[in-house]
Amino acid sequence: MTDAFIIDEEVEVLQDFYDDFTNRHLEIEHLLAQMETQKGAKELLVELYKELDTIRVTATNSNISPVADSLESVQHLLENVMKGQVAFCRSFTEAAMLMMDRMLIVAREAAYTRQIAFELYNEIQN
Repeated sequence: MTDAFIIDEEVEVLQDFYDDFTNRHLEIEHLLAQMETQKGAKELLVELYKELDTIRVTATNSNISPVADSLESVQHLLENVMKGQVAFCRSFTEAAMLMMDRMLIVAREAAYTRQIAFELYNEIQN
């Protein structure tokens, strides 16, 4: 029995996903930094949501469901912030950046090993 998700996808597809995620990660980091200084401006929240959605769809299409599932959770939280049901605070940007950093590690692991350790996935979910 394995202690990892096995990714049933071609290596090239997974590496393309990782490369795209790496580029978008930089944009997300920039958006989160702007959000801290502009206190969660609506247009920044919308742009962040779009970036996350693009990565989530690509993760789904690349059969990397652990990343897609984690991003969907972040999107739900972001939707609540945009609706005003959850207050935007600095902790949100810190938590989002930490989660994105961990998901980048997951994407790299998927790209180079075609698997994701359950332990790493559980860390992100927690």
